[in-house]
Amino acid sequence: MKKFVELATGVTVAAAIVIGALRRPTTATVSPTGTSPRLRPPAAAPIPRPERTSPEGAPTLVTTAKSLLAAIKADRLPLMAAAAAFYAFLALVPAILAVVTVYGLVADPSQVAAQVAGLSAAVPTPVVEFLEHQLTSIAGADNSGLGIGLALSIAGLLWSTSKAAQVLLKAQNAVYGVEEGRGFAKQRLVAIAVTLGALILVVAVLLASALVPQLASDLSDSVRSLVTVGQWFGLGLITAGALAALYRWGPNRSTAERRFVLTGALVATVMWLGSSLGLAFYVSQFGSYNETYGTLGSIIVVQTWLFVSALAVLAGAELDAVLTEETVRTD
Repeated sequence: MKKFVELATGVTVAAAIVIGALRRPTTATVSPTGTSPRLRPPAAAPIPRPERTSPEGAPTLVTTAKSLLAAIKADRLPLMAAAAAFYAFLALVPAILAVVTVYGLVADPSQVAAQVAGLSAAVPTPVVEFLEHQLTSIAGADNSGLGIGLALSIAGLLWSTSKAAQVLLKAQNAVYGVEEGRGFAKQRLVAIAVTLGALILVVAVLLASALVPQLASDLSDSVRSLVTVGQWFGLGLITAGALAALYRWGPNRSTAERRFVLTGALVATVMWLGSSLGLAFYVSQFGSYNETYGTLGSIIVVQTWLFVSALAVLAGAELDAVLTEETVRTD
């Protein structure tokens, strides 16, 4: 419970600071023809938008929420999140191997499984146990090749795991209503860049989970709690920054409103944390996956966790698109 409180406090502080920084007036970019830059494929039905009731005609929090829910339904976000979760699960073992390979450059790869336990405050226990088992198996294998042909091995791992990133990028194109006009090589390079960024982020989280408790071990309980809150605060900001980069350069669009990109990234981070904590609480208190699915129980929980994570990421992108569209309509 203490970990949950510290984690929630850190994310709350991060959200308050970033929201305060984002509440600055900005001018939306309007295309020369006066139409919205968010164009949907011809086959897609237009998204119904609720009437705005604010005196100035500007969208309110309620109308924006209604527009977001309508857009999520129109774009079939749960279906796209399920597809992204499926491919992410297929890429999970190669991704774990890549994490162990990169982690071995800066730390003992045999200790990487122990660092995953530090994520138990925000991730369901079956997911942590599944990752620990896979990491232990991979890290316990022959690691003599970590320094031999490292660049080639990482390139191969990135290629095999980038399929999940490709699915996520296609889903983002649908969210922003743009066609994929990039060639095969450019699409693959962007997907590999997204995969590499996610890999570096995971390694950074593992290192922080290992180093911060060690550095704070000699401090008092109150100071150690503050350090833990600061740790999650920093990781939350890093995650939001990574999502902002994904929203800006992932889909095939030339321009983006920075304020809305950051807002979508921050909301996606909070949504992911809330859904992950909720799933962890449900699994620990009410879930009976092992009784229902037997040995497949952990796999079902992992798939569910990947689904809610992908849905949170896509919902943040959808919020960015909705805010951009509403701002253009009011100008």
